[in-house]
Amino acid sequence: PSGPPNNVRGFVLNATSIKVNWTNSSETNGYVIEYTTGGVTRNVLSTSEGEIVLTDLSPMSTYTISVYSYIDLPS
Repeated sequence: PSGPPNNVRGFVLNATSIKVNWTNSSETNGYVIEYTTGGVTRNVLSTSEGEIVLTDLSPMSTYTISVYSYIDLPS
């Protein structure tokens, strides 16, 4: 199985954007990034890179951002 991403960090770029980066785990084919606000999942993204920029966020809102590694995405 793939290991979890390490050292996940977020950096505010402006009022509506944040950059999230992490250290790649071994034996993974990519990452799924999920973010929620107000208990509602707003978006789920996939990348093979070690960072992603989230845009079009609502200013003054609290977001929960989760990063998961995967070997194969479910169909």
